[in-house]
Amino acid sequence: MRDIESLKRMKFLSLGVVVFLVMLVSLSLSPELMFSDVSAQTQAVNAKSTAFEETTVIEFTNEGNSEISMFRIWLGEEVNFKSFKAEDGWIGKKNPQGVIVFTSPEQPVMPGESVKFGIKTDKEKPGINWKALDENDEQLGIGKAVSIDLSQQREQQQQEEKEQQEEKDNTESNKNKNNSGILSDSVFRLVPEKPKVGSTIRVIGDNFGPNKELGFFIDKQKLEDFETDENGKFIITTKIPSDIQADSRVEFIVKDNEDNQKNVSLRLGEGVGAITDAEEIKLTTKGIPDSIYRGEKIEMTGTAAPGTTVTINIKDPDDKVTTTNATEADQRGNWSFSKIISMDLGLGQYTIEITNEKQKITESVEIESSEKINVAPSKVKYSPGDIIRFNGTGIPNERIELILEDPQGNEIASDVLSLNETGKFEFEYPTVVSTAEGTYALFAVQGNEETIALAGLGQVPEEHMTIRMNDLNYKSTDTAELRIHGSPSSTVNLLIVDPADNEKHTDVIQLGPQGSAEYELKLSGYASGVYTAVVTRGGSQASETFTVGLQTGSGDIELRTTKQEYKPGDPILVLGNANKNVLIFLTLVDPDGETIKQREAFTNKEGILSEGNFRVPSEAAPGTWSIRAESGANFATVEFKVNPTQEEGMVVWIEDVQGTVEKTKKIAGVNAEGGKVFLNIISSEGEIISELTLITKGNGEFSTFWSPPEETPSGNYKVEVEDPLGNTAETTMEL
Repeated sequence: MRDIESLKRMKFLSLGVVVFLVMLVSLSLSPELMFSDVSAQTQAVNAKSTAFEETTVIEFTNEGNSEISMFRIWLGEEVNFKSFKAEDGWIGKKNPQGVIVFTSPEQPVMPGESVKFGIKTDKEKPGINWKALDENDEQLGIGKAVSIDLSQQREQQQQEEKEQQEEKDNTESNKNKNNSGILSDSVFRLVPEKPKVGSTIRVIGDNFGPNKELGFFIDKQKLEDFETDENGKFIITTKIPSDIQADSRVEFIVKDNEDNQKNVSLRLGEGVGAITDAEEIKLTTKGIPDSIYRGEKIEMTGTAAPGTTVTINIKDPDDKVTTTNATEADQRGNWSFSKIISMDLGLGQYTIEITNEKQKITESVEIESSEKINVAPSKVKYSPGDIIRFNGTGIPNERIELILEDPQGNEIASDVLSLNETGKFEFEYPTVVSTAEGTYALFAVQGNEETIALAGLGQVPEEHMTIRMNDLNYKSTDTAELRIHGSPSSTVNLLIVDPADNEKHTDVIQLGPQGSAEYELKLSGYASGVYTAVVTRGGSQASETFTVGLQTGSGDIELRTTKQEYKPGDPILVLGNANKNVLIFLTLVDPDGETIKQREAFTNKEGILSEGNFRVPSEAAPGTWSIRAESGANFATVEFKVNPTQEEGMVVWIEDVQGTVEKTKKIAGVNAEGGKVFLNIISSEGEIISELTLITKGNGEFSTFWSPPEETPSGNYKVEVEDPLGNTAETTMEL
């Protein structure tokens, strides 16, 4: 798409070129090519291209009844694309074969709509080969558009306008000459197609005279009088008399006031058995569950008057219709309908309205997820510079870990949140114009529960494969559990690579409708060492490392971090040394001594430890944090500081001082200005019990140890600080 900059330079061409481009966008192009769909779509796509020098605009119009989600265009030999541009909502990519693929999952071309694409080639007025496809990659049209220049376009438009006016004049003339209700191309049909004696039928007509009075007959017996609409169409419901002999052939006739008529000759079937009167069959339904999971099929059945249409509307929790479907009751008055609940359908209570001509039934169903954690982006596609937002729900009153990976699979952000009783959470990641475009994956983990959500930056999300193990280290008698995520209902290839980089195990795994699967891997016969599990599908791949038979008991552990000070949201790389091929348990601890995250790691065959899956939480309390490493009876601890970001302004906090008899506190802060701060400690009654002046460091940090005066009562005290520039901060402490 960056090549489009060359198209933008067209703005500096002559005035004639500018006028051409304006006219090119505004002209209503008539069909030049028309192709039939291999399925039910008729005259599905019209294509027309107009060229000026090396610039061509091709317009596709959807004349069928299916949505168009993709266009593929390519050139003949000795002609090459130089650049291209798509309308808003469409994304174009050029593949190695020289084919430009335009896609728009969110804004497909609906029936009756059109879309335009601009291209620049190294030769003038090229022929453009094209193919149109739906969301399932089913072909809707294919052809070649031959470009015409602007002058030819204008001449063609004038000729078409002239022909259209002549056709309109002829049509008006014919209408004035012909007042008949029955025309040569008038047709009607019966529903059902094989009616029975005593049954109710519908009569559907088309291409009759507009607003004409007509009669419907069986042989010479008139059953109904009715009038066509302004388009010459009609739909009526009537009943076949029960005194007509079964198995007899009768003439169904539609007749106008001038005795012009159209006939359909049919043999009547026997009566409808136990159903003596179609009108007595009421609209009913059954089979609608109280709740259903996404990806499952909802099946409902019921009764209605034979031959009548039953309409099923499904409304979301906001009372908006999401789908409308229709089915027909058979000759015994039975109807049925089924639908798979879409995986991207929102959760909540949905309303199902079932109606026919006279009755209406309202039912409700709760759409649920089979997952305990549910998360989704606020929108599927973001632009560079936007804030990528995810919303979700997890297990209430428990911590949830959120990990965001970039398009290359690198962890770029993470957080640990404590959920309240609602279980709801949000996650945000700000981007800038230079942030890499592609698919971003958010992993949400609570204990053994895990899910993934995808968002696209600068494009719609592409297929993203992941594989996770339920543990790091196993015994050779264990069965490992693999959790695989990918494209819904697809198959993936699994490969296990042993410590010598040889193939140990292969299999093919079928993913479910939610795009996930759990796989059990028996480890009998696996020697001690480090293994890699790899899943692939097409060009997509994901891998995860696991170990078999490693033990604790590392000997002396050396532990360190790459920095001594961090800010909220910073990643933490933990490095160390111990015995080779041993397990080490790592724990991230906050200033209050609470465990924030635990991670199992191992040393390699050189005895080196490297673990990069720790990150300071975004809402981390400032103070002294630590990471503790344990392996058997051996342990080591490394401490580091967490300071607020500069954007937060001046901040002050309190740390307990361990090992002191008195209630000694450490008061510390950052981001002060002016070289010093004034500190007041105030009781709950508003009495200042201590005043201090502290000299700050060059970076705005300050700290002091403070012990309360004798006989200071227990309780809550406020700590206020202010620098010479008027910046203030406060916190509380308990004595």
